[in-house]
Amino acid sequence: MALGYQGYFDGFQWHPEWTLPIGVSKMLAMWERVSGGSWDFTPMQPAPFGLPGGLQGVRMGQWEMREGMIWMRGAMQATDLRLRARISYPVPLSPVNLNFSTAYVPLLDSKNAIVSKILIQYAVRFAPERYQMCIAEEARMMAKLRLEVVRQMQAQENARAAFGEEATADFGIAWGWL
Repeated sequence: MALGYQGYFDGFQWHPEWTLPIGVSKMLAMWERVSGGSWDFTPMQPAPFGLPGGLQGVRMGQWEMREGMIWMRGAMQATDLRLRARISYPVPLSPVNLNFSTAYVPLLDSKNAIVSKILIQYAVRFAPERYQMCIAEEARMMAKLRLEVVRQMQAQENARAAFGEEATADFGIAWGWL
């Protein structure tokens, strides 16, 4: 199943009444609970390397962001979702101020860093006295972007099986000494 800007996909059809909030630039966390109850929300785990194969169960359990939509395995019962996301609000456009050569185009995660790089080019040409300030701002924005990416990667749980748990015997020879 998927939740996107155009609606909710249940595996068979799109439902336009439930959508992802406009302006979501980054999903930070998700929770779920069974619909119709007063139970607490249970955290869902992000799947940074894609959703693993498996059958639907009582809970969805995991989510991934792909193609601008949140993809989940789905559940056998109706589920409420709670989202925490970084949202950026676009500049309101109207026929009066709409200019396609300068229209606002949101780029996920990196727009401030890109803008600061472009600002350096403007400073070289139009405001040389601000060049050093633009260089410092660009370095700050790039460091912020790197830190945000690293923090997101560190938030993912990396679990592996403990050494020696799976291969304890081979062809009848015990490997207990490992």
